[in-house]
Amino acid sequence: MGCLGCLSILLIGVIFYYLVTISWMSAFSFSILVLAVMVIFRFKMKRDQRNKIQFNLQRVESLKTQLKDFTILKEYVSPQIESALFFDGKNKKIAIVTEDLSKRRIYPVQDIIASVVKEDGKIVAKATNSKKSKTTLTDHLNNDQSILSQVEQERNEKKNKITRLELMLVVEDKENPVHVISFLSTERLDFQGRSLPVKRTSETYLQAKNQCKEWHKLIAKSID
Repeated sequence: MGCLGCLSILLIGVIFYYLVTISWMSAFSFSILVLAVMVIFRFKMKRDQRNKIQFNLQRVESLKTQLKDFTILKEYVSPQIESALFFDGKNKKIAIVTEDLSKRRIYPVQDIIASVVKEDGKIVAKATNSKKSKTTLTDHLNNDQSILSQVEQERNEKKNKITRLELMLVVEDKENPVHVISFLSTERLDFQGRSLPVKRTSETYLQAKNQCKEWHKLIAKSID
């Protein structure tokens, strides 16, 4: 549980204690004070997030200059600037940057085993390399831990909302066979600092869906 979540539970407990032991006016004043602290903390968290995004944008530009013998035909950077994709159509290579831009891998497109589009952890599209073994792909799909809980899934489906849209690339790499790129993330956060779901009719989701679809089609065509 995030700091804001813990603070909320503490607030409820303290207010209950004050209601039992002291006057309503004192309890109300104290609750206003704690709420003010929560607002300030949330503002600081969002400010830190914006600063991180700006810093990572500079890192992305620096990273692009480090791609030697790589002609960028198409590029994508995730909404929170935590991952990126670069495609070299001339040399048939793809650069995958993940883990808050700390991990970078470059692969020939023929090393890609599969491209999988997932919405809230559920597979909605899949393209596989017919020349590669499907064992690696099957193993990783069966062990996928990114699927939302049943409660979250039902809540999102009922409200026609979505929390995550991801492109999962499975490559011929024993050390790092799976790479996940986020295509959907909003600035609206819950008390644990996680992105809140958005409506499937929203412009945010529709743009993310189109971007993810373009990349999936590009990779599918390259490995066909």
